[in-house]
Amino acid sequence: MKNSIKILLLTLVVIMIGTQVYSDNESDKKTQRTINKAINKEAKRLEKKGYSVEPGAVSMEFQLRRSYQKEFATKGNGAPFYIVGVGSAISDIENAARLHAISDATINACMLLESQIMGLIEQDYNNKLYSRNEFQTLSQMKGVFSNLLAHSLPTGIPVTSFVKDHKHHYEYQVRVAYPMEVLCQNVKEVAREILSKENEELRKKFERITNFENLGK
Repeated sequence: MKNSIKILLLTLVVIMIGTQVYSDNESDKKTQRTINKAINKEAKRLEKKGYSVEPGAVSMEFQLRRSYQKEFATKGNGAPFYIVGVGSAISDIENAARLHAISDATINACMLLESQIMGLIEQDYNNKLYSRNEFQTLSQMKGVFSNLLAHSLPTGIPVTSFVKDHKHHYEYQVRVAYPMEVLCQNVKEVAREILSKENEELRKKFERITNFENLGK
């Protein structure tokens, strides 16, 4: 299901990019109809597989649209407003499955951000901004960084929550969004916790070189 939602979202982005050259209202309406059709098709596919929304929740179509909006909302510089994590879990207790899926989504979001940061570190090393020893020290944050970040984050913004009742157990698939501003603040705190114990100067250099505001561009 994770892959299917990603495919849906990527399809919608392609549609949006392909129609940006048109500025008239008729083109905008046509694009919106295409997006609505894709969302409705995905919702029907999920329902056919046995997934449904939680009692009292908004429709599956509404949640899929919200997921798209959060996934691809960007600032003026092209950086994302959010990072959206995807999680899933199975348990014979419905609420336990839901909570575990949310936790899984939080870890996924942190791993996505960690991957971006590690990529920036490698890029900066290739640009001769770090020495080899500094690069090796920063590279050791991988894994530890995302784990500490996941434990430091507040509750994210629920985006989608779909449940499948297998009669003897429940399967949850969720998406949770985290504002980049919240993530960046916690990134700095986690970096301080990891690096200040060994190398305060490297921590200051890391914060100075890494442009957290452009993460995700």
